[in-house]
Amino acid sequence: MNDIKNRYRLRTWLLDNFLKVGLVSFLTVLLVVTGYLYPSLTPFVASILLTLFIIKTSIVRVPSIHFGEYRVFDERTGDTVGEGLHWCWLWQRIHLHDASVKNIEIKESFTTLDEVEAKLKGTVQYRVDDKNAAKFADFSEDTIKKGLSDLVSSELGIIAGLHEYKSFIKDRETIQLIIDCILCLKKVPHHDFDEVREREALDEPDFQNLLADEKIEFTGKSIKPKSRIEFYNLFSEEIKALLKEELSNRNKNSAVESKYAIDIDHFALADVGWTDEFKKAMEEDKKAEAKVKAAKQTLELIKKIGDLSDIPPTTALHAAMAITNNTSHQTIAVEGESGGVMPIIRPSIAAADDDD
Repeated sequence: MNDIKNRYRLRTWLLDNFLKVGLVSFLTVLLVVTGYLYPSLTPFVASILLTLFIIKTSIVRVPSIHFGEYRVFDERTGDTVGEGLHWCWLWQRIHLHDASVKNIEIKESFTTLDEVEAKLKGTVQYRVDDKNAAKFADFSEDTIKKGLSDLVSSELGIIAGLHEYKSFIKDRETIQLIIDCILCLKKVPHHDFDEVREREALDEPDFQNLLADEKIEFTGKSIKPKSRIEFYNLFSEEIKALLKEELSNRNKNSAVESKYAIDIDHFALADVGWTDEFKKAMEEDKKAEAKVKAAKQTLELIKKIGDLSDIPPTTALHAAMAITNNTSHQTIAVEGESGGVMPIIRPSIAAADDDD
């Protein structure tokens, strides 16, 4: 369950109850003294003191960056109040909700059209919907995180299978805009482009002709997955304006906001890159390619050395491997009395030391 704080934190509770005990003691002494000195005024003074006590115990302050939820005998009523002083009857309690912005980290992996295993990392910033705090209390933070992650993963999976990896690097700002829309907007532009069309001040046939001219594929009012990045690139300013309006109008909630009783402020895309597993596989492939390339160079040199002189095949092999730096042996040329040169292959001293 989400942390629903009672209005009495430890320090506040002790101070509040200390003041209450002090106030009750003072009023009791005052009532006794009044009754002793002025018996006829006792009912009047008692009623005033009782009224003051009720007022004192019934006024509750909701601190800044919080909002309060009324509960009757610990049952939720659905009524909420903002910061400041509020009236609370003796049978009521006001429970506090933290209204500050919270962060949830999203990490998702996906496979692109060119079979690159990529990962996306970002942060969703949200706060509790103060009009539906009771519903928010039913969900844990892990539940909300999983719901947001599943939504982002689903959208990425649809797009990624139709675009190459480089698109996610080149259009990362557009990817962030798409995720922002599915998290924040009640009517997602690529599911229903009417709001974008209205901002363009075009009727539906003209807008559809514009999409066709830009080679953006659509069905009805929905943009096909293959064309979504191009659609958001073309109408990025209009879509950003829709997002800005939504943030200023908290009455329009997206499907995921309504589901978890939250208000999402923003999705911040931190990184798009290869997954660790894919990166390791790429490094292994590069090493294998390097070995194959070195082997081919060695074979070519063996052939060239053999064509140039009557060098034994084994000697030619060692010489070729030494030239391509693909061996731990050393090749030494010894000049004979007749002016000829004889190569001598011997193990490298460093390599021998390493073996020891």
